[in-house]
Amino acid sequence: MSNPDDEGHSTMHRFCSQNVVNLFQKEKIKNINFENLNESTLAIELHQIPLTDKQKSEMEKLDTN
Repeated sequence: MSNPDDEGHSTMHRFCSQNVVNLFQKEKIKNINFENLNESTLAIELHQIPLTDKQKSEMEKLDTN
């Protein structure tokens, strides 16, 4: 779910259900943080992907119509 960056480094973000969170709380495991993604704003990184020559040509055709 989390892709490594250009240097191959990855985060330790992992995703689980509320049942897993409840189990960690029941067992009093404290060296982990959970964040409810329903209450968060997620940032999405946009990547610029260059158009092929054929795609550029098709875009130019659309611009002239």
